[in-house]
Amino acid sequence: ISQYQCVLIMFTTSWCKNCKSDAFKTQYIALKNKYNDIVIFVELDAEDELVQDTEYYNFNVECVPSFRLYSYGNPVSSFDGSNAFNMIDIAINNLLV
Repeated sequence: ISQYQCVLIMFTTSWCKNCKSDAFKTQYIALKNKYNDIVIFVELDAEDELVQDTEYYNFNVECVPSFRLYSYGNPVSSFDGSNAFNMIDIAINNLLV
Protein backbone atom coordinates (compact mmCIF):
# COMPACT_ATOMS: atom_id res chain seq x y z
CA ILE A 1 0.00 0.00 0.00
CA SER A 2 2.78 2.44 0.89
CA GLN A 3 4.12 2.88 -2.65
CA TYR A 4 0.80 3.97 -4.18
CA GLN A 5 -0.55 7.50 -4.10
CA CYS A 6 -4.12 6.36 -3.60
CA VAL A 7 -5.60 3.04 -2.46
CA LEU A 8 -9.28 2.46 -1.69
CA ILE A 9 -10.17 -0.64 0.28
CA MET A 10 -13.79 -1.78 0.33
CA PHE A 11 -14.88 -4.14 3.09
CA THR A 12 -17.92 -6.27 2.49
CA THR A 13 -19.34 -9.66 3.48
CA SER A 14 -21.16 -12.43 1.69
CA TRP A 15 -24.36 -11.61 3.60
CA CYS A 16 -24.38 -7.81 3.04
CA LYS A 17 -27.58 -7.03 1.14
CA ASN A 18 -26.56 -3.45 0.33
CA CYS A 19 -23.25 -4.67 -1.11
CA LYS A 20 -25.11 -7.05 -3.41
CA SER A 21 -27.65 -4.51 -4.66
CA ASP A 22 -27.55 -3.38 -8.28
CA ALA A 23 -27.47 0.30 -7.28
CA PHE A 24 -24.42 -0.24 -5.06
CA LYS A 25 -22.61 -2.26 -7.70
CA THR A 26 -23.35 0.38 -10.35
CA GLN A 27 -21.98 3.19 -8.18
CA TYR A 28 -18.88 1.20 -7.24
CA ILE A 29 -18.14 0.27 -10.86
CA ALA A 30 -18.60 3.91 -11.92
CA LEU A 31 -16.09 5.01 -9.26
CA LYS A 32 -13.64 2.31 -10.35
CA ASN A 33 -14.00 3.30 -14.00
CA LYS A 34 -13.48 6.98 -13.20
CA TYR A 35 -10.23 6.38 -11.28
CA ASN A 36 -9.09 3.04 -12.69
CA ASP A 37 -5.73 4.31 -13.92
CA ILE A 38 -4.78 6.25 -10.78
CA VAL A 39 -6.36 4.49 -7.79
CA ILE A 40 -5.76 0.94 -6.60
CA PHE A 41 -9.08 -0.66 -5.66
CA VAL A 42 -9.03 -3.55 -3.18
CA GLU A 43 -12.04 -5.56 -2.05
CA LEU A 44 -11.81 -7.54 1.19
CA ASP A 45 -14.18 -9.71 3.19
CA ALA A 46 -14.63 -8.03 6.58
CA GLU A 47 -14.94 -11.43 8.24
CA ASP A 48 -11.60 -12.70 6.93
CA GLU A 49 -9.02 -13.54 9.60
CA LEU A 50 -6.41 -11.26 8.05
CA VAL A 51 -8.79 -8.29 8.12
CA GLN A 52 -9.63 -8.88 11.77
CA ASP A 53 -6.01 -9.42 12.81
CA THR A 54 -4.81 -6.08 14.21
CA GLU A 55 -1.10 -6.95 14.35
CA TYR A 56 -0.24 -5.08 11.13
CA TYR A 57 -3.30 -3.02 10.23
CA ASN A 58 -6.22 -2.00 12.38
CA PHE A 59 -9.00 -1.47 9.88
CA ASN A 60 -11.60 -1.22 12.65
CA VAL A 61 -14.46 -2.34 10.41
CA GLU A 62 -17.67 -1.97 12.39
CA CYS A 63 -20.20 -2.16 9.56
CA VAL A 64 -20.40 -3.15 5.91
CA PRO A 65 -19.96 -1.82 3.39
CA SER A 66 -17.06 0.14 4.73
CA PHE A 67 -14.25 1.93 2.89
CA ARG A 68 -10.73 3.04 3.86
CA LEU A 69 -8.77 5.48 1.73
CA TYR A 70 -4.96 5.51 1.92
CA SER A 71 -2.35 7.76 0.38
CA TYR A 72 1.20 6.39 0.24
CA GLY A 73 0.33 3.94 3.02
CA ASN A 74 -1.16 6.50 5.36
CA PRO A 75 -4.84 6.39 6.31
CA VAL A 76 -6.65 9.43 4.93
CA SER A 77 -10.37 8.82 5.31
CA SER A 78 -12.87 6.24 6.46
CA PHE A 79 -16.37 5.87 5.02
CA ASP A 80 -19.25 3.66 6.11
CA GLY A 81 -22.44 2.75 4.34
CA SER A 82 -23.68 2.22 0.83
CA ASN A 83 -24.28 5.95 0.25
CA ALA A 84 -20.64 7.01 0.72
CA PHE A 85 -19.66 7.20 -2.95
CA ASN A 86 -20.00 10.99 -3.31
CA MET A 87 -17.82 11.55 -0.23
CA ILE A 88 -15.26 9.04 -1.52
CA ASP A 89 -15.19 10.78 -4.90
CA ILE A 90 -14.52 14.14 -3.24
CA ALA A 91 -11.79 12.70 -1.02
CA ILE A 92 -10.02 11.05 -3.95
CA ASN A 93 -10.20 14.29 -5.96
CA ASN A 94 -8.67 16.19 -3.04
CA LEU A 95 -5.77 13.73 -2.89
CA LEU A 96 -5.03 13.93 -6.58
CA VAL A 97 -4.95 17.71 -6.90
